[in-house]
Amino acid sequence: LWELYSNGETPYEGMNRAQILEMLTKQNERLKRPEKCPEEVHNRMQDEFWNIDEQLRPTFADIVPFFSLLVNGE
Repeated sequence: LWELYSNGETPYEGMNRAQILEMLTKQNERLKRPEKCPEEVHNRMQDEFWNIDEQLRPTFADIVPFFSLLVNGE
């Protein structure tokens, strides 16, 4: 989803795995919101889809209604 809103940019460009892991775990940082990404969508990505605890992430079935609303522009 981040790649779609960033026009196909590569996430974590120029960072190696160790740097990415440190960013996510020690610094608790996530990817910056792409300019074209609505704030609501990015907040949902950060708070739910990218949760560091995979047990707290929604399943695809859980997020289908969100994507349906997004695609249909509701």
